[in-house]
Amino acid sequence: MAAAHHSTNSGRCARCGFAYTANVRDCPKLRLIRHALEARGAIPITQPEKTNIGMCVGKPEAWDLAGQNAAAWARAIDACQKCPFLAQCDKQAKRSHVTNVIAGGVAYDENGRPIDRKAFHRYIALSSASSYIRTARADHEVAA
Repeated sequence: MAAAHHSTNSGRCARCGFAYTANVRDCPKLRLIRHALEARGAIPITQPEKTNIGMCVGKPEAWDLAGQNAAAWARAIDACQKCPFLAQCDKQAKRSHVTNVIAGGVAYDENGRPIDRKAFHRYIALSSASSYIRTARADHEVAA
């Protein structure tokens, strides 16, 4: 489906008829498809069309720790390393207490502490186990 969205000689998208401009090189449907594929890790994360914004803008799920796996975190961090705003983002992340997110090329846990990239799998296992224990305790307290 994404392959059908391409420019024709008339300057319109072959699939949806979107009229391209000098500043817009992808039709809205193709951007939505790319966004979904990037979030799933099916394609590499790309720089947005606007050059004055970071690679993460408009794609929050790719930089959120919740619901992602270690491979997705690594992809987001690799994308951060290519972003022209890496230094600014890193400073901002250190100034403001960011949690459960990847910012400035660093994954931060729920307490705002950096997670070592080599320990992603261990962190996920420990987080899952502690979440399970909290849920089991809450269920036990309700039953009692």
